[in-house]
Amino acid sequence: MVGLPCHGGHAFRPPGPGNKVRQMGLIRKFTATNPHLKIALVVAPLLMVGGYIIADLFELSTTPESTESANNAKPLVVDDRCRLLGEVCELLHREIAVNIGAEPGPGSTTLVYLSTSVPVDGVLVAREKAPPIRMTTRGSSKRWKAELPYPLAEGERIRLALVRGEHRYFAEITTRKP
Repeated sequence: MVGLPCHGGHAFRPPGPGNKVRQMGLIRKFTATNPHLKIALVVAPLLMVGGYIIADLFELSTTPESTESANNAKPLVVDDRCRLLGEVCELLHREIAVNIGAEPGPGSTTLVYLSTSVPVDGVLVAREKAPPIRMTTRGSSKRWKAELPYPLAEGERIRLALVRGEHRYFAEITTRKP
């Protein structure tokens, strides 16, 4: 059987019993090559698959729960007519409604009352540059109170943060007198 001419003038021989010698020649050439080349040819595919798996694991580990919870922070909409001192303000989000009010307390303190439409796990309240104060429940997880150790003046900003399961809600309210 005569082979077809190919690039370089060599004839292409279809597979058959006479070509086994040629196939064995490739194996002999492989075994006769540099050992570094043999190791590289075997290890390269393993490194590729291992790198793909490790990159996937690394991508999953760089998405911590704190990042997810930070993305769950939702603003509460404050009504423009909100007057925190002496009146109740309503803060809204499509999942929750919050009523908050403040009044002067004993001495130079301020009492803050809060009620929600759904139970919440925790509430923090603070003046703009003061450390937050944890509010305590008033009988149920829908009613909260706190005593701020400072009086609130008109024009101050009060920051509010609520936690409900995986969700975080926040608002900033400017105090105004009625």
